Amino acid sequence: MKKILFLDFDGVLNYTEFLSNLPRRPIIGAQSIEWWTECLDPSRVELVNEIVEKTGAQVVVSSSWRHGHQPIALQAFLEHVGFRYQIIGVTPRGYGDRCDEIRQWLKQNDADQFVILDDDDDAEIDGHFVQTNMKTGLTPEHAKAAIEILNA
Repeated sequence: MKKILFLDFDGVLNYTEFLSNLPRRPIIGAQSIEWWTECLDPSRVELVNEIVEKTGAQVVVSSSWRHGHQPIALQAFLEHVGFRYQIIGVTPRGYGDRCDEIRQWLKQNDADQFVILDDDDDAEIDGHFVQTNMKTGLTPEHAKAAIEILNA
């Protein structure tokens, strides 16, 4: 059974308090892996590891971070903060809102079950959506809900 976890970054792998505690640096030119990964909370990435471990899901990045970053760079960012698995791709761009892009990915690829982790409700597909928020990011409760959807 092929299971897919559609993963947003902002509001899932980071959150307001975490980001507010980062040192301020200018955003100019190309940034290093370290610069980008400072914006990802390793504890939230560990919750994604737990979801993958308990479900066997494969990860597809649906985050806006996929604009301007190749999948290999997204993989490097995640690995730098403790991600232990491979992303298998990214959702396509230009199909409307995020749920439309996810639906397009599903049309082009096989998936028996899927879950979407995102803080924005434009990613919602009924029965497959776990909405996080910018205040907390991904929590153990969200992870548990995602595991239940994927293992249903």
